[in-house]
Amino acid sequence: MKRRSLMINGRRVTLRMEKEIWQAVDDVARRRCMTVSDLVSEADRSRGNDSLTAAVRVGVVDYYRRLVDNLDRYGMTRAVLSKPFECRKTVSTEHTTLQ
Repeated sequence: MKRRSLMINGRRVTLRMEKEIWQAVDDVARRRCMTVSDLVSEADRSRGNDSLTAAVRVGVVDYYRRLVDNLDRYGMTRAVLSKPFECRKTVSTEHTTLQ
């Protein structure tokens, strides 16, 4: 776990997250042309009752999911998979089994 202290919305906060999450935070901030503090401030403003750490993690995952969804629209993500997967619908329409 790695700690970072940041100035967020006028106050100093310290967040403790995995090194890989911090790398993703840095990547998302860079891709969005913002500072890490600005990205975390955005998560702080929209977090509701969640912890700030959870809000940052969810924001990073949401960013990457939207990125993959956009790539999927153009058929680009399946090309990078080492083995293509098939979706087989089960009896219930709510669930999909991945193979």
